[in-house]
Amino acid sequence: MNRHFPALRGLAILLVIVNHAITLTMGTLRQYGYPPPPDWERAILVGLRGFGPVAVPIFLFLSGYFAVYAMRGKAVGAAFRSVRTSLKHILIPYVLWSIVFYLGIFALLGERYTILEYAKFLLVGYPFNFVPLLVLFYLASPLLIPAAERVPWLVLGGVGLYQIFLMLVQLPGLMGLTLPGWATYLTPPGLRLTIALWGIFFPMGVVFSQREERLKPSLRRSWPLLAVLSLVLYVTAALDFLGLLVAPLATFFLPVAVIPLLPLLSRDSIPAARHFELLGRNAYGLYLTNLLLISLVLAGAQSVAPSLYLMSILLAALAGTVAIVTPSVAAAALARSRPKLRLYVFG
Repeated sequence: MNRHFPALRGLAILLVIVNHAITLTMGTLRQYGYPPPPDWERAILVGLRGFGPVAVPIFLFLSGYFAVYAMRGKAVGAAFRSVRTSLKHILIPYVLWSIVFYLGIFALLGERYTILEYAKFLLVGYPFNFVPLLVLFYLASPLLIPAAERVPWLVLGGVGLYQIFLMLVQLPGLMGLTLPGWATYLTPPGLRLTIALWGIFFPMGVVFSQREERLKPSLRRSWPLLAVLSLVLYVTAALDFLGLLVAPLATFFLPVAVIPLLPLLSRDSIPAARHFELLGRNAYGLYLTNLLLISLVLAGAQSVAPSLYLMSILLAALAGTVAIVTPSVAAAALARSRPKLRLYVFG
């Protein structure tokens, strides 16, 4: 078991919140008609947001890794029972916080929908599009894990090719190719984009968990190449965000280069590893609450302190801090008083 993986979970949720805080702050600037931030400030914000594309892949990789431990040696029926327990702690908080989010956007923005539209949002994962994909992989795990044990490269190759196919369906012309219209019928409704973005990473976690000792020597030899490739893709993606060049594929492939490096880290090599571990304990709850909390801070700033919109970095940092501290304190309080309830509220 890799001792640094809990800290990586905390790092991943921090990257998610930084990404969301910056993205929503920049969007709200335009919404309220404030002038854009200076170029230097925008470059810093885009640079920080540029780490965001690796966050969900880290979660999926770790989920696949630990799914092997949860189901190792179990028959298919017993494995599905393990999945049922896991899904209970995923879906109940998901439904709860989705409802809170829908109430929040009604109160803040006046957005209202029909019951059927809300049901569709829950099925496709609006706004938490990572969750349905995670549920799909957990449901597939009792079959995926033994398949990966027998033919790992066939599983990874098949998932990877299907992910590229979905990328071409979702973004026609991305690689100079436009698929015919019937290709849409070969894609899963509601999961097209999430699989196109992140489909390979849960299976990668499964395969690494099963073949860790065999893969690590190769990864140790190739890590300098992967590190340089990761840096090049990160810089390229940031320049693409800034509009200085056109390279949309950099964002897609950045996590593909970064994720294989993670198993080579040690706990001691991660700064503030203990703090990231504590953050990681509440990662799912932070994921489910951060969008609403960031939106509340931004709306509050517009009402009582609009001058904060002239300091984008400070406003984004404030919104992100509130999104981390508030649910962390609430989850800690529930863990002390009602630990079982905490699982159903924050996962």
